[in-house]
Parts: sequence; structure tokens; C-alpha cells
Amino acid sequence: MQELDIRRNEKFFREIMPELATFHAAYLYETRSEAAGMLGKDATNVSRSIIKLETLLGCRLVDPKEKKSVKLTDAGVKLLKFAEGVMRLKDGFYLELTDLNDGSDITVATTNYAWLTYAEELEGSYRNINREGSLNPGKGFWQQDRVWEELEESVLKGQADVGIYSYPPSRKKEFPKDLTQIDWIEEEYVFVVPAKIAAEVKRDRLSISDLAGVMADLPRVVHYRREHKFDRTALIEQYLKQQRVLSRYPDDWLFGANTIDEIKHTLIERGGISFLPWPTVAKEHKLNTLKAFPIRPALRPRVMKIIHRAHGCRKAVDDLIRAAKRVNYSRKFPDDVVRISTGHSRS
Repeated sequence: MQELDIRRNEKFFREIMPELATFHAAYLYETRSEAAGMLGKDATNVSRSIIKLETLLGCRLVDPKEKKSVKLTDAGVKLLKFAEGVMRLKDGFYLELTDLNDGSDITVATTNYAWLTYAEELEGSYRNINREGSLNPGKGFWQQDRVWEELEESVLKGQADVGIYSYPPSRKKEFPKDLTQIDWIEEEYVFVVPAKIAAEVKRDRLSISDLAGVMADLPRVVHYRREHKFDRTALIEQYLKQQRVLSRYPDDWLFGANTIDEIKHTLIERGGISFLPWPTVAKEHKLNTLKAFPIRPALRPRVMKIIHRAHGCRKAVDDLIRAAKRVNYSRKFPDDVVRISTGHSRS
């Protein structure tokens, strides 16, 4: 049955489709001669196309009593609607194909965390390569981090051009063979404080336990709002318990923010402390507006990955990968970090 369908389809596209445009033109211009002039044919060829269609389809398409004008039968009207539907599909297909080949909008399957943390700088880097470039989160975000398979499936099925998500070392599942992946950013979470607090404490290594020893009231932790439902929020709360400082907060320890820039701005302008990926605060650390200190043991380090279809062949995706590699993120927390107060290394 499948072989029969293939043959019928081949016959349909080889014999009927070439005549469909001529039939459509004959209706539009009402006479065979007018249609022939527009198509660069003679009227006899237009008549032959109509007769051929009638033979192949086994029905009258035009009224044979009308020798000059083209008057459609009921079957002809049905074929006309089909032809017009094909024309619309054709036009839409060409637009989609052009956009796929030349378009600079990239649909991204990603977690809310990855988008709020890295999308702005990635899109900025992409626009430096492609002025019209933009990132589009598609149907929305995955709220939790542990959604690797869903994200990968979304990219595999073409629902998104690329995927951006965190990939822990503990994951053992084999990566889909039809996807390409790059390790983009290696996240090491660090303890972040405003520079003036680091200068007051005057320690080469600073932890929240150190602050608890010298401060009567601990500053609140500036982090993403609980509504975002990030795994890291629970991890930070667990860490505060382990360090025996959670009880020092008479009220909620969390001061909620919506984006990574909002977190950093709040720390600089209003104070507080935070736990952030080193790459996101490397610039502020260098500028001495925020200071970052390593956490030992580390808070579950992760790699941010970018994935795309291995055989997608979109120039825009290639441009985005180039842009991602240009994003100015240091990979790991450096060993020669300089303290703001003394000018000496933490070693």
C-alpha cells in the first residue's frame, strides 16, 4: 500500500501540478488567449493543459459550450479552490524558507535561570556579529534546571534552534547523536559582597561565617525571587543552615530580584550579600565594585551548554555560536584574585 501511495504521489506532482498554474491563469484572465499571453504560451497550449487535467482527473473542469471564455464547472470550482490553496502554501513556504536561510531571529529552548543570567550579554554579543540578531525564548521557559532531556528533544524536533541549559558533571546519559554541543560557561559559585564590606573586614578569604563573627546583623542574601523556583535557592538555604547562620535572620533571609543585573545593582546600591556564578561578577570584581570569594566546598559546580542540531545548517546559528565564544566570561575563579583593602593576593 505504501509503495502504491508513493507512485500515485509521484504521478500527481509530475503530471497534474505542472498544469495547475495554467488552469489557474485561464480562470483569472477568463479567456485562453489572455492567459496564454501572460504565460508566454499560445492559446492552444492553454487548451491542451485544461484537456490534460480533465483527462487525468476524469471530470469536466470548464463548460465545453463556451468556446472563448473560461466558465468553470462545479468540479472546476473545486479544483480552483485547491489551486488557490496550493498558491497560498507556496507563498508561505517561500517566506519561511527565506527566513530560515536569511533570518536572524533565533528561537531558544532554555531554563528561566539561564535566560535571566546570560541572555542579555549573549544577545548583545550576537548583535555585534548580526545587527538584526535577536533571541526568542519561544513558548516560554522551563522553570527547573533538571530538564535536559526535554530541552534536547525540543531542539531535535525543530521547535527551537538552540538550547541553553546547565549540565552537571553527575549526568551520565548519552548525548543525542543528532545534536551538537559546546561547553559554554563553567560556573563556580562564589560568595559576593560589596567592596566596602570586604574593605572593612580585611580578610584575604571571606565567608559568610566570617561575617557572622564580626557583624551583629547579617546582611540579607540578594538572590532570585522564590517565584522563579530555582534549584539554587534551596541550595543556598541549605548552605546557610550548614554554616549555622540561618537563625541569625529574624525575618526572611532572601531579598528577591528578577535578573542578574538587578542582583548586582542591589548589592552595589543597597548592600547585602549574594552567591553568584563567578563569570557573572568577574567584571565587577575587577572594577572593585563587588568582591568575590571562593566557597569551599564548592556549591555544586555546573557547565552551561549550548546545543543545536548537527545538520541544521543555519548561518544565524553559526553566528550565535561565534557570539557565545566571544562573551567575555572568565572560566574559573582565578588563583591570583587581589583583595581590595591590602592589594595582596589571597595566597
